[in-house]
Amino acid sequence: YQRRVHGEAKNRVCILDKLSPLPPQMATAAPIVAPKAADGRTLVETKLTLDVACPWCFVGARRLKAALKTLDSKQYDVQVSVHPFLLNADAPTPGLNRDELIKKKYELTDAELKEMHEKMAAKGLAQADIKFNPASGNMGNTINSLRLVEWTTKTYGADKALAVLDAVESEVFEHSKDPSLSETLVAAVKRVSGVDEKAAAAFLATDELRADILKRAAEARARGVKTVPNILVNGHFATDGSQTDFAAFFKQIGLADK
Repeated sequence: YQRRVHGEAKNRVCILDKLSPLPPQMATAAPIVAPKAADGRTLVETKLTLDVACPWCFVGARRLKAALKTLDSKQYDVQVSVHPFLLNADAPTPGLNRDELIKKKYELTDAELKEMHEKMAAKGLAQADIKFNPASGNMGNTINSLRLVEWTTKTYGADKALAVLDAVESEVFEHSKDPSLSETLVAAVKRVSGVDEKAAAAFLATDELRADILKRAAEARARGVKTVPNILVNGHFATDGSQTDFAAFFKQIGLADK
C-alpha cells in the first residue's frame, strides 16, 4: 500500500501514480463502530502529520479538508489537529534552489525532473485545485512554518491553523516562496482573515515553540512515521496519504453508511 515510485528500477521519486487498495484486513473485518462525542454526535478525531516542504502534504491536506466537509456537523463532531514532521531538520535558512536539491537527492536528470513536475501539477490541479508553480523557488528549513501553525492553533484554534497552513503551502508551492523566511510566513498570514499579522511577525521573531516542534517531530519518527502526509482518523491509518479515497475510507471506519 505504498506510493508508486518513478523509475522503479532505480527506486527514486514518489509520484503517486494511482490509488492503492484498502488493506484487506479492513475490507474483511467486522464493521467498525465510530466513537461518540460527549454531545452524542459521532466523533471524528483527525490527526494530520506533515511537513510544509512536501507538496503531497499540500494535496493531502486540501483533500482531507474537503472530505471532512462532507460530514454533516449535526451528526459528526469533527476535530482536526496538525502535528509537525521535519523531512530535513538541518535545512538552511534561507533555503537553496528546490529543483537542484531534488535532482541531487534523487539523482534525477532534467527530463525526469520535468516529468515529475508535470505529473505533480496535473494531480494537484485535478484533485485539490492547486496550481503548482513551474518556477523553482528556494526550499529552506520549515521549523518556523510549523511553529507558526502551532502558534495559530494555540491562539486562534484549529480552523484558523488549517487556513494558515494552506496559505503557507500556497506561498511555497504556488508562488515559489521560501518557507524558512519570515516574509513568506507573514504574507501567508495576511491571506487569513482574523489572524493578526503583527502578532504573528512578533512571534516569529522569537524562538517560542521551537523546542516543542523539534520534540514532537522526533516523537513522530519514534512512533514509526516515515512518510508524510500521515493521516489518522479515530486511530485508523489512511494508508494512501495524499491519495486516500476518503469516501471509501470513511465507510470502512464507520463514518458513513455502507
